[in-house]
Amino acid sequence: MNSLGTLLVLIGAALCAAEIVSGTFYLFAFGSALLLAGGAELAWRLGATADLGLATLLSLLFLVVAHRLRRRLSNAASERTAQDDSGHEVEVTRVDTHALRVRYRGTEWAAVLADGGEAHVGEQLRILRREGNRLILAPLPATPVSNREQH
Repeated sequence: MNSLGTLLVLIGAALCAAEIVSGTFYLFAFGSALLLAGGAELAWRLGATADLGLATLLSLLFLVVAHRLRRRLSNAASERTAQDDSGHEVEVTRVDTHALRVRYRGTEWAAVLADGGEAHVGEQLRILRREGNRLILAPLPATPVSNREQH
């Protein structure tokens, strides 16, 4: 069994799978390069130097393609769509040391509080903006007590 080829294929597959979570083209490009280099090693036993050189070359090529594709797909309409998230409410599903997981649009998103404060599981927060795949949140504004409720 060829351990280098297997290792490259496993790392490449893990990076491609992680791309689903991150939603970037760059991780997929790097993972694809490692998958192909690992496959070449398993098929033709090129040797470690040739495999790593092939992985590096393919990574650079795929990263350039991914960057150009990302720029081509980005336009004013997509930027407005990305910013349409502001103002929506989300529910905190998990609190880690420096990050939150919140439920929004039927899935979980990475999030942080804009003021660096603390949040609790089940708390409702408001989206201020989105930076990549991370939501920047703020507490909901306090609801004013109406005059009818005071009497």
